Amino acid sequence: MSDQPRSPYRQWAAKMLADAGAQLFGMDEVIRLCIVAYCAGGHVLLEGNPGFGKTTLVRRLAAALGLQEGRIQFTPDLMPSDITGTFMPRYASNRPDEWAFEPGPIFASFLLADEINRATPKTQSALLEAMAEGQVTVLGQTYRLPQPFVVMATQNPLDHSGTYALPEAQADRFMFKLLMPVPDAAAAHKIVVDRRPIAPAPSPTPALSDGPPIAPRRLLFAASNPDQAPREAPDPREHALRRPFDEARHSFVQRADLIDSAPLLPAVEWHLVTLFLASNRRYAELERLGVLSGDQLTRVRTLADELLTPGHGLGPRALINLDRAARAWAFCFSTLPSADDAPPPDGNDFAHVLIPVLRHRLKTTFGWEELYARREPARRAPFPLGDDPLGALIADFALATAPTGQITVRDEPTPEQPKPQKRLITFDSYYRELLRKELSTVLGAAGGQR
Repeated sequence: MSDQPRSPYRQWAAKMLADAGAQLFGMDEVIRLCIVAYCAGGHVLLEGNPGFGKTTLVRRLAAALGLQEGRIQFTPDLMPSDITGTFMPRYASNRPDEWAFEPGPIFASFLLADEINRATPKTQSALLEAMAEGQVTVLGQTYRLPQPFVVMATQNPLDHSGTYALPEAQADRFMFKLLMPVPDAAAAHKIVVDRRPIAPAPSPTPALSDGPPIAPRRLLFAASNPDQAPREAPDPREHALRRPFDEARHSFVQRADLIDSAPLLPAVEWHLVTLFLASNRRYAELERLGVLSGDQLTRVRTLADELLTPGHGLGPRALINLDRAARAWAFCFSTLPSADDAPPPDGNDFAHVLIPVLRHRLKTTFGWEELYARREPARRAPFPLGDDPLGALIADFALATAPTGQITVRDEPTPEQPKPQKRLITFDSYYRELLRKELSTVLGAAGGQR
């Protein structure tokens, strides 16, 4: 290992991991991915049986990041207005004949959507606009949500009673779908031995010493919508109360700018393209690119034609999420001995985000698991099915689309170089081998994707 100091942002990520992971045993990989999603401006869907720590995980993350948490318990009778808020008479101002917008619990920086698949599709859809555009519309009036705005949703497996499958349009708005890990022997022993109750998460809002309480959601609403807040005399305490939110927003924007500035290695850049083409069965274009070997093309056709549902290939949002997630992982957890704030993601970084980004996007055919398991020995699949056959299939598909050939690209003209230039990019086996090794580690990790 190099003695070169780590980036302060990777030191920050390590501290967040330690703070959020205190008394949460065997969840390090899940916590890392949640931190990555926060830095990349994405949302996370956590799936697992009741009692596996989903709600506790989200609350500790919000406290470690210093964000104001909001919580919505989804039930079959929950209505959309219970989430977004609605217009109410202004009784507190002794003006009941006037109506003002009362913000709902969605006005939070870190929103816990607990058991989201227990609500009806109508109520689930109330989150669509918020997750995609960072705003809500109530009775024709649009209100901006605070920045950052992160949804951490939990859901029970679909074979549980009283659950409604998330529509594909809503599921696609989550950057990651993570499976809560089953604790291994060491983690289970720590849970038994450490009988201390999990400490409550401290609120980032300073305590008030005098006067009536001010709801954090109203502070966030007023900060995000200064032109639409009720026109009343401002509370002199608001400046101090809003300081933690302003600091969190400033830090978030600063990190997001650094992540966006990170370069992409050509291997990662073209791997995104080949994944997109292969999932959409654009085999002729894949062959013309020339970045996959003949064996890889055969493997891609076999996996896509037999195991993936036609018409459900990856879309542009999936590519954007893969790109930003890989950059954010390198920003937070790159293993490169570098002090750079925004190192380019390599095969190591890409391997950690591939499965959670694609888990809820690649649609499989009926009976695919049995077919894949039956033919695995003959095909020499690179990853054992284990407890996560879908993860193994995604890893197999990603490895089959990893570029190994060469491609000629034409650079866009610039003022300094008005004439387009051609250059040859050659992909060696190093990126693919690095990806394969790290995918094997991710699939086999006790605290990873099971």
